[in-house]
Amino acid sequence: MSGAFFERRVLGSTLELFGDLRLQSLDETISAIRQLTVKSGYSDITINMSNVTSVTKSVMPPLASYARYLRQEYRIDFDIVESRAPVVKNFIRKHGLLYHFDPSNSDKPKTNSSDPIILQFKDHDEREVAVDRIVNAALRATSLGRQHIAALDWAVNEITDNVLTHSSSKTGGFIISHKLYNSEILEFVVADCGVGIARSLSMLDEAEAVERAIQEGVTRNKTTNQGNGLYGTYRLGLASAGVFVLKSRHGNLYVTKEGVVRVRRDQVPFPGTFLVCQIDCSQPDLIERAFVFGGRSHTPAFDYLERKHEQGSDGETNVMASEICKTFGSRQSAVGSRQSGGEARKYLRNLLEATPSNVLVVDFDGINVVSSSFADEVFGKLFVELGPMRFMRNVKLKNTVSAVEALIDRAITLRAQSGLCHNCNRDNPAAVTSLNPYPFRSSSTTYFRNAALIAV
Repeated sequence: MSGAFFERRVLGSTLELFGDLRLQSLDETISAIRQLTVKSGYSDITINMSNVTSVTKSVMPPLASYARYLRQEYRIDFDIVESRAPVVKNFIRKHGLLYHFDPSNSDKPKTNSSDPIILQFKDHDEREVAVDRIVNAALRATSLGRQHIAALDWAVNEITDNVLTHSSSKTGGFIISHKLYNSEILEFVVADCGVGIARSLSMLDEAEAVERAIQEGVTRNKTTNQGNGLYGTYRLGLASAGVFVLKSRHGNLYVTKEGVVRVRRDQVPFPGTFLVCQIDCSQPDLIERAFVFGGRSHTPAFDYLERKHEQGSDGETNVMASEICKTFGSRQSAVGSRQSGGEARKYLRNLLEATPSNVLVVDFDGINVVSSSFADEVFGKLFVELGPMRFMRNVKLKNTVSAVEALIDRAITLRAQSGLCHNCNRDNPAAVTSLNPYPFRSSSTTYFRNAALIAV
């Protein structure tokens, strides 16, 4: 961001930061922390963030990775003085950066929240959980076609697998993903404090190594890897006309807004590797332009929908209600907020658009109560967005207890009568113009138990 201000000051074992903490200020921050710990030998250091005025999510995984590395390898204890700005203080806590610096004085971020947080993965089981969480959160945040779901799923799978396969990082990898404000662009950042790309590829020149790494078919071991993970991810960033950054030790590669690749040797090394990639989900032909391997266009093998949701032989996509909204909690708990309902509706809408010919079956097994605001936000608004005929044709609810049926029934009835739905005019103008009378209207509420639970 132009005009961003950043300054650091070191006094004894204290590092004081001022201004905007972002990727452009990462080198200075890492260099100062390294000077205090590795070079000067302080084992207890204070990082004073009281004058930090903003923090970007993209800077968090590299900092979290380095903090964990120093804690494990050098037994460093960090004392964090939090920002005086309440918004910045809460931001650093909520996304988990404070926890990775000072876990004894900070709660671990809740993983059942849809808000982006730093996720650490040290083995393949934790990696799979992290990937699923990232794709799940993306489905709640933005409108995704099936190819965009596949592209995000493939890229995050490939890069996180690279961390575990090639980096030899003792603390594993760190990742965060989020939707950029007021856009359909998804950004993810992956970092590790491992051996670096040059050493992994047995190269001496670290700048040359990062440039080599994004070329097609480059891998340490061609008998076990195709070497297309970094190449394909780089192509996604390039095709999106967004951002792609790859830094490993002294090597730094980035793509300009004009799509030109720049490589340089940085004076300050990052002690490992980190990658930033943006995927523009508003571009319908993204995969065709990005995934060209061996001169041919390819479709990613990874598919979140098939992996996460059972596909029935009769054309049904099965979704557990307790999975689409973690605030369902235990079998006896009541759900949720209007915010969680809005996220769940977007998730279901994305599944419907990704499999338009399938019936979406939402299984309420174990859910005994939902809030009226949640029922309205999910099913009342979804009914209006889709229109009555498509809703009845493509949405089926099962295992709903009578209390849940009644609340969803009422929500749909009220929405059908008013036709009010935030942003529905943009998504489906015809759906809100005239909802009454219906050709199948009866004198009382009717449940279509075998096709869909629908109130008319």
